[in-house]
Amino acid sequence: MNLAESLLRGSFGQPPEILRTPAYPLLLAIAVAMKQAVVIGVLENIALAAGCACLVWRIALDFIGDERVAACAAILYCLEPIGLFYSAQLLSETLFCFCFLFFVQFLLAYFRSPGFSRLFKAALLLALATYVRPVSVYLALWLVPVLLMFPKALPRARRVGLALAFPVLVVLMLTPWMVRNQRAAGYAGFSSSGDFNIYYNSAVAVQARTEHKGFLQVRDELGYRNYYALHPEQQGWTQGQVVAFWGSEARRILSQHVLTYILIHARGCAVVLFDTAVTPIASALGLYPRAGGFMLARTLDKGMAGALLWLIRTYPLTATLFLLLELPLLLVYVLGFAGLRKLSREMQFLFVASTVYFVLVSGMPGATGRFRAPFMPLLCLCAARALVWFYSRKAGSPGHVEQKTMLFPADA
Repeated sequence: MNLAESLLRGSFGQPPEILRTPAYPLLLAIAVAMKQAVVIGVLENIALAAGCACLVWRIALDFIGDERVAACAAILYCLEPIGLFYSAQLLSETLFCFCFLFFVQFLLAYFRSPGFSRLFKAALLLALATYVRPVSVYLALWLVPVLLMFPKALPRARRVGLALAFPVLVVLMLTPWMVRNQRAAGYAGFSSSGDFNIYYNSAVAVQARTEHKGFLQVRDELGYRNYYALHPEQQGWTQGQVVAFWGSEARRILSQHVLTYILIHARGCAVVLFDTAVTPIASALGLYPRAGGFMLARTLDKGMAGALLWLIRTYPLTATLFLLLELPLLLVYVLGFAGLRKLSREMQFLFVASTVYFVLVSGMPGATGRFRAPFMPLLCLCAARALVWFYSRKAGSPGHVEQKTMLFPADA
């Protein structure tokens, strides 16, 4: 909210903000200008969540070609706890999902009818999503192998040229903000969130593990609460120099304990996949403290099993809610895997590549279930395809989408 107010004054943070990106504060600036920041901000998020459901429906209708799948996918997404809960919170997840789903729609349209204009629009939407949350900053490069394979209708040389042009287009669209960061704070990157996280999450987790200390204790020892008291010599440094120090120091720590960090990061990936975000939901219901619960720190210190046992002993109703939310999540994963096999090759590769990317990038030691938000709509699409297929088989119909309505033919 402070950044939204800062935008209305013609700046972006004081000192200049380089950790967060401007798109979501720009949306909130409308609510702040109307003097109803919380009410209008929440209404904006709810409208965006409804837009996400419409995009899920539209993608299923356009690229799977079955109204039943489209309706089922939209309903599944509307009932999905992560998206439902965070749609009413002043957080950037919903706007990011909205932009990301638009990107998916445009990229699938490019696969269906290839051309530079469609690829440009997809690049523009991905860049816009990155301005909302920098987590997608490397996604364009990650998707190059998919673009090298599809669309098959293009000659190989043309396909390779467009595939290589895609990340270049995205980088060019992100360059203005990188120039701003360089001029304002001496930082050449798009967002300092990567260096911050690798220092105050990844390096802290490794050091806590190797020194047999608590995560929060080590974080404070590295200056999380009062950084310049620990590093008074850096008080005259630019923000860019401080962030560069975070990155180099974190890489030094991680390089000495590579295997330890791989195991920690793997656990973070598991948290992204299976955490139900039960603690913020339970806090909203009055079943868990809004502050001081430290479930994340307990997970890092004791592991997921140890943290869950603590939760069962201390907050049994919250633990019960966790199980009630976990079971349908596991069912959606099973249905999603089954439905994925019924989609076109283009959709399969795009959905899998995007999901793997978000899991790997978000699977830092501080990972939570809300980082799953970007790929849950894709999972709902796959699960809906499986549900309709299973229902069709049970009803005695062939169980596949009519070929004439399919933009991409489903696998037999």
